Amino acid sequence: MTQSRTIQVESNKAFAWLKGLRLVASEQVTILLPGALVPPGVQIGSVIDVPDDAEIGFRESENPGEPFSHIVLKLEKGQTARVARSTQAIVLTESVKTITFAVEG
Repeated sequence: MTQSRTIQVESNKAFAWLKGLRLVASEQVTILLPGALVPPGVQIGSVIDVPDDAEIGFRESENPGEPFSHIVLKLEKGQTARVARSTQAIVLTESVKTITFAVEG
């Protein structure tokens, strides 16, 4: 029998998301990632792996030559996401609270 691992992150504060780790949302969450995670010319799907029905949005950059400043992932409870490169991420919420993710990988 496999014991599941979890991580807890404080919302609205950066946390380290290590490459290859798949996070499973325990509730509906919005995760903010740096736009630089996906370099120009690289397909987003090769860096961020999410289900087809997960929402991915972008915040437009004010810097010339930079297409977007941030990537916004919206996951429903039970949906998963994996990054192919280690990065900093922030779970966005209206008020500060602890968010728990199951971890695969």
